[in-house]
This record gives sequence, structure tokens and C-alpha cells, in this order.
Amino acid sequence: MRRQSKNNWDAILFQLLSKNFGLKVNGLSFLSVAQSLDFKIFQKVRHNPQQLEALLFGQAGLLKSGMPDAYREHLEREFNWIDRKFSLSSLGVIQPVFLRLRPPNFPTIRLAPLTMLLHKRPHLFSKIIAAQSIQELKEVFQVAAGSYWDDHFVFGTLSKKRTKRLSDGMIELLILNTVIPLKHAYAKFGGRDISEQLIQLMMSLKAERNTIVDQYYELRQFRMTALESQALLHLNRNYCSKNKCLDCAVGNAILKWEHCSSGI
Repeated sequence: MRRQSKNNWDAILFQLLSKNFGLKVNGLSFLSVAQSLDFKIFQKVRHNPQQLEALLFGQAGLLKSGMPDAYREHLEREFNWIDRKFSLSSLGVIQPVFLRLRPPNFPTIRLAPLTMLLHKRPHLFSKIIAAQSIQELKEVFQVAAGSYWDDHFVFGTLSKKRTKRLSDGMIELLILNTVIPLKHAYAKFGGRDISEQLIQLMMSLKAERNTIVDQYYELRQFRMTALESQALLHLNRNYCSKNKCLDCAVGNAILKWEHCSSGI
């Protein structure tokens, strides 16, 4: 990713954020949208939230004709103008999906606050690198989608009015999967070791809960932070799922304990 972005850390952040805003289902789709855009084009429209929304939604294929809707039609006109001006290419873009998603996780409701974050935080990378605490980082990510989305989940269909803010859980996921890896990579690029600082940040975050982590937690319940949940995910991905118990320090310890307890 760094090579593709030519060491432009703002562009790297844009791609990482896009992927992680899409979560598991639409992460690769959102990443493909970010990678399909020349970052210079993004910089030229980010000052205008509707043009930025038009760019991201249009490139993701979310503005294609559907139910009549004045706002969608406005964004479509904006996108067509941007497309003509900058000769955009959608080659390699993966279409986001709605199927089996709850409305709060619809791609529209994930892209909209991302748009506002990128618009309202023009020096986002610098703010993230400068932040020293979880609270500082959480304040950076406290944004809401544009007012249109207060009573919409999709274009053209009204819903119960509610501001679409990033939840605390979503913000913590973004810190865990975007901010901490980015801080680590940037420090390493500059020849610095900030491992202790990052460990402290991870210990300040709630554990990521998913089916993999829950399987381990059911075996033995213990106080878990994001540090432990990430360690479990790493072990599962690199050892457990590949049956590499003998190559794993934890697996070796368990096998030795079983060997000793059996009296063999």
C-alpha cells in the first residue's frame, strides 16, 4: 500500500480508513474505490462535502438510477462533472453490497460519515500521529454523516430521524485497525520504536469480539483488552487455522502440559 501511494501517508490513511469503514463485508469494495482514485483528485474536492460525497458514492456505483430522489440526482450531476473533468476510471472497483446487512451497516451509511470525516479533518494524518491518548483519538473521529442521512438509510426512502454518528464501538475499531497500524508503520519508517506507547493504547481499548475471539473466551474467561483479542486473532490466523501447533509457543506449552499430566 505504501509503495502504491509513493510514501504519501495521507493517501495511505485514506485507503486504510476506506477499507475499515467498509468492515468485513464491504472492506475490499471501499478499498478498491480509494485505490481507483488519484489522491490529487480527492484533495481537490475534499473542501466541498457534497462533491466529495458525489465522488466516493459515484465511484462506488451507488448513484446509479433508482427511485426518484432530488439529493441523489444532485450528487449524480456533481459526479458526472467530476468524472468528465478528471477522466475517472472505475476499472477494478468492486461493487458494495447491501444483502444481509442491517441498515446501520449499509454501504451508504458507512461512506457518508467517512465523507464528513475526510472533509472536516483536512489534516487528519497529522492529528492522528500527534494524538497520545485514546481520548484524543476518539475526539478526532467524533463526526456525523450529512443531514440528508438523518432520515435516510438509502436514497429515496425515508426512515425514522436519527443522526448517523460514528458509534464508540466503531471508533474503537477504527483506532485498533487503522490508527495503531499506521502509527507503527510511520514510526518504523522514521527509525523509531513506539511499541510501548502502542501497547498502552491497545490496553485502553475494549477487546474486539467476534466468533473467533469468542471461541477462545469460552474455553477460559479472563479480563480481555484489545491487546489480548488481537493476540488471539494473530495466533488463530497464523497457527491454529493452519494446524501449526508445534510451531506455536502456546501450542507447545499445551502439548507439554498434556504430556506431563498423562504421565507419559
